Amino acid sequence: MAAMFAFGCAGADPTRSDSANPGTMEHAGPESAGPNVTSRVVGYLPTYRPLDPSGIDLDTLTHLNLAFVAPKTDQPGSPLDFVKGQPDEIKNLITAAHEKHVKVLGALGGGTDGPRVSKALALDPQAFLNSTLEFLDRYGLDGIDIDIEGEAIEPITYEKLVTGLVAQLPAGKLLTAAVANYMRGNYRALDKVDFLNVMSYDQCGSWSEAPCPHSTYTQAEHDLEYWSTEYWKTAGGVFDKANVVLGVPFYGRCWGAGCLAFTGDPAQMEAPTYQQVLAFWSKNEGGNPMDVPDLLEDKTYYLSLNSRQTIESKAILAKNYGGIMIWELGQDAEGPSSLFSAIKNAR
Repeated sequence: MAAMFAFGCAGADPTRSDSANPGTMEHAGPESAGPNVTSRVVGYLPTYRPLDPSGIDLDTLTHLNLAFVAPKTDQPGSPLDFVKGQPDEIKNLITAAHEKHVKVLGALGGGTDGPRVSKALALDPQAFLNSTLEFLDRYGLDGIDIDIEGEAIEPITYEKLVTGLVAQLPAGKLLTAAVANYMRGNYRALDKVDFLNVMSYDQCGSWSEAPCPHSTYTQAEHDLEYWSTEYWKTAGGVFDKANVVLGVPFYGRCWGAGCLAFTGDPAQMEAPTYQQVLAFWSKNEGGNPMDVPDLLEDKTYYLSLNSRQTIESKAILAKNYGGIMIWELGQDAEGPSSLFSAIKNAR
């Protein structure tokens, strides 16, 4: 039955509202999330990407997470801001998203700046919370997404951040968290957030001993089961599967000197975007742009990614849970061969 409705059905999703800041939160837990909760389409977008609203499908997205936010200095109580991007452009996008009833959240930390966030929290938790609330108000955001990852997850400060924000966020503001399997034992108080964005990718990468498929359908099944069921057996909390959102990658993982052919940039060659892979496939393989496979390899490279077919299958799977999350929108191709179109049209 889950596949009978499509993503992006405006007006049917209780996470949307005629107001940009509704008076009730989308709160996680069995007492508030039930079978009528419609799937979310959550898109991350780094603020160094083009922020023109016309280039973003705001009719399909339900949530837009702008990345990333961190303290401006290392001093206690430092103001928070987006690490990159122009404030006027960011505010213009937020306004456009609100006009389409899309919730916009600031994503806190990320893989690079997560350690800075944890350090600021440890120095003065309440000062950091005050800065977060001021930042939220300054941009007119609908909430905060906690994206502290890996070894930057310090259990005590992480719990203080979650519980502090739950207690002090204004009514109607969302609190979400991006979670992954790595260092998963360090998360705390996840039962108090509104929903989880499960980063079901990077099963392997440059840190691995050998190449492997980095984000398979089977892994997505296992991750959804773990974060909706198994995690809570040891965490001592309760969470409804309707608030567990499946994250999918719009990029690949590549091994070998030949990876440079996809990006033309040594700094990016380990993680080419889907847009770059599609351009390579169309030019060098002469293949149908709708049929890029999950694995491309020759003697010089091994590239693992999610094809349109895999993304569509994951989108259908995600309808049995809390929806789908994308890292990240700026990596997609344009037109009918895009991965976002596969999500939008999944049945």
